[in-house]
Amino acid sequence: MVVIAGLIVIGLIIYFIIAPVITQNLPKNANKPVTAALPTTNTPAVIANVPNVPPPAEVTPTTAQAGTARTIAIAFAERFATYSNQNGLANLDNLEAVSTPAVWSFIKGSYRSDLLKSMPKASLYYAMTSTALNANVALVSATEASAKVMMQRVESGTVSKVAYGTLDLKLKKVGDAWLVSWEEWEK
Repeated sequence: MVVIAGLIVIGLIIYFIIAPVITQNLPKNANKPVTAALPTTNTPAVIANVPNVPPPAEVTPTTAQAGTARTIAIAFAERFATYSNQNGLANLDNLEAVSTPAVWSFIKGSYRSDLLKSMPKASLYYAMTSTALNANVALVSATEASAKVMMQRVESGTVSKVAYGTLDLKLKKVGDAWLVSWEEWEK
């Protein structure tokens, strides 16, 4: 209770010390009411020195499609190229939703098998973490696109190193969704 009363007293002291200083710095006529006359005629207002700025460009369907394809390409590339011997390559399961049946068959079959064979046993930690640095997408048609995803790959384990590579992808539009229909690392 005493603390609250003390805070109120301090607040009032600050208010009465600062308020006069602020009002002293205002111009002499700052407290006078301002009156403005409205125009009596319906004349249009003239605005000078306004730059001629074009309206924002509309998003065309092809621009939106390329953006969606780019998002899918980046998500696919990062998940495809990121793995660890600690999780049994569980992150690869997320690729089924953005892959054609042929690509998914490759991922769950020989790709997964080859990765598991090449990694050390789970007692020795090993991971590859990949980040998309850039993705260039070109629409081939309304239903096909190609993408080049530039990746930074950080290998962690007994020896750590950083490498860079580009994953080439082909995407196919199935219904409203873009699916990866082909992938290959550039050599």
